[in-house]
Amino acid sequence: MSLVNKKIFEKFGGVKSNLLDNQCTILQTNVRDIKELMTVLLVQGVTRSIYELDIHDDFQETTQAMGAAFAAALLPLLHACSEGYAMMVHKDLSPGKSTKGSYEVVKNAIEQNYDCMGIKCEDVGGLVDIWGDGYLAGAEACNGVMPVKRDDITLSSGSGGTSDDSGSVSSVAYVPPVTTSNFSASKSKHDTTTYVIAIVVLSVICVAFGITLLVCMCKKKKKANENEADGNRVFTASLETIGHEDKEAADAEKEII
Repeated sequence: MSLVNKKIFEKFGGVKSNLLDNQCTILQTNVRDIKELMTVLLVQGVTRSIYELDIHDDFQETTQAMGAAFAAALLPLLHACSEGYAMMVHKDLSPGKSTKGSYEVVKNAIEQNYDCMGIKCEDVGGLVDIWGDGYLAGAEACNGVMPVKRDDITLSSGSGGTSDDSGSVSSVAYVPPVTTSNFSASKSKHDTTTYVIAIVVLSVICVAFGITLLVCMCKKKKKANENEADGNRVFTASLETIGHEDKEAADAEKEII
């Protein structure tokens, strides 16, 4: 579990205690902190997706969908801070356009609004390489924040960064579970095959349902036509009977006269 998620669960425990103890003021602070920590996760998801799309040319539908989903969740918060920056992110990550999106543009647009969204460079961090002690090319954290390996991460109630003896701040918030090396060709092929099979199965089900529906409608219409024809025959027979009876009555009347 990432450090941000650990902090969120820690805050949830605090919220529970606040509710039980009627500590409304502290409760509001914890709720605000949870919102900011969850914003960090959205920012990390957006930046990782656009990095894969722009830098690694990973145009899989899953990667595009991931970017669009994270962006859709982040955009209302970003729009509240800056409509212009939100529009820039939307244009680069909207479905169908993300393959031409720019990592630098998206990263800069979001970083310009960190303060407004209540998050810090130390919280978000950057895209850590496979060794965990450096960043991927061009994916560094802002303000010179350096990454910290997982073994060095300790949970605290303070900010998302740690300080060494020299006073420099290190990022511990974003050691992504998925790095460049995980986007292997075999995984991509497996994902693509799975989605193709799912689409085919769903298509077959939809076609079968459509055919069944058409057959039921045809049978229903045929039965309605048959009922209508039977009704017409009964009505015609009734008219003929009435006409015959009227004729007999007229003949009887003539005989009497």
